[in-house]
Amino acid sequence: MPGVGAVAFTWDRMAQLVDALGPEFDTKITAAALGTDVKVIATAVAIGHGGLSPDEVMRMSPPVQPTINALLEALNLAFHGQKVAPHVAGENPTMARRVLTLLVAPFRRLAATD
Repeated sequence: MPGVGAVAFTWDRMAQLVDALGPEFDTKITAAALGTDVKVIATAVAIGHGGLSPDEVMRMSPPVQPTINALLEALNLAFHGQKVAPHVAGENPTMARRVLTLLVAPFRRLAATD
């Protein structure tokens, strides 16, 4: 990720996303990306990085759009094993559509049963 380093979501980091942003974390990340809510983006990036706090990400001020793109790619890799959700692979989706393709309902169900 430009200016921040590698971001990846292990299962532990996915659980941290749920703890930090709630079971509907994908909806919050989607809204943050569409509305450029850098605090939510910084929280997700910090969790995916594993060695930074959200405040440190905010101070680093990485470029917003490449950061959002890298965040979405990391989430898609965690869920689908590829940078773009399977049903849009090969297409050129807009940023909003890429965010909406996270398809995390199965993870949400797991989080809700805890």
